[in-house]
Amino acid sequence: MPEAAAPAPSTGAPPDDISRYLAEYQVATAAKPPAPAAPASAPAAPGPSTGQATADELDRLLADWDAADARHTAGGQQLDLFQQQADPARQRIAALENFIAQQQHTEAVRRDQVDAEKLISEFAQGLSDVPGLPQDYAKHRLYSEGLTNQRFCWAFDHRDDQRLNETQRAWCRGFIKNTITRLTAEARATAIDPLATEDREAVVFAVRSAGGRVAAEPLPQFGNMSDKEFGKYTREHFGF
Repeated sequence: MPEAAAPAPSTGAPPDDISRYLAEYQVATAAKPPAPAAPASAPAAPGPSTGQATADELDRLLADWDAADARHTAGGQQLDLFQQQADPARQRIAALENFIAQQQHTEAVRRDQVDAEKLISEFAQGLSDVPGLPQDYAKHRLYSEGLTNQRFCWAFDHRDDQRLNETQRAWCRGFIKNTITRLTAEARATAIDPLATEDREAVVFAVRSAGGRVAAEPLPQFGNMSDKEFGKYTREHFGF
């Protein structure tokens, strides 16, 4: 005879027990704060960049490069425009500099001519009492001195050169003055005395106008002269 099945345990609870469980649960849940909700995804700990981070960084670097290149291109265009606008100004400045240089050269030449004429006049004034000098002697003598005396020429050209100091310019002016003094002394030493010339001409006229003609000196007979006689003749007539 088969055994009777054991009765299944009852899953229900008496009403009093349920009320008691609910009261205990409410007390327990009210005493404890609610647990914080876990974040959906926790931040990754610092570490080597992932593939996505590397790509983002590369994109940022490329963007910075493009921006810098754009700024450089814009700056280059502005620089080209500035250079185009500055070219006429540079040409104008160069033209003005050339004009100023020409004017300075013209003024320097004019000043040299004025000073040269003044120097010639002073030289001629110092020779005014020297007889027998040809016309424009002072002018030609100074020009000749300038061609043959390089120091005199250099001193005249740099007498007012502002690139030299005052001592050097004073040396130039002193050298010019000393040269004029030397040339004046030379002119006086080589001048022809008109009185002596007049006396010689008077003597010649007196001899020629005296009675008779002066007998001509006989021609020398060089073939009949001894060496001693030939030497005496050359000394008397030629000075050697």
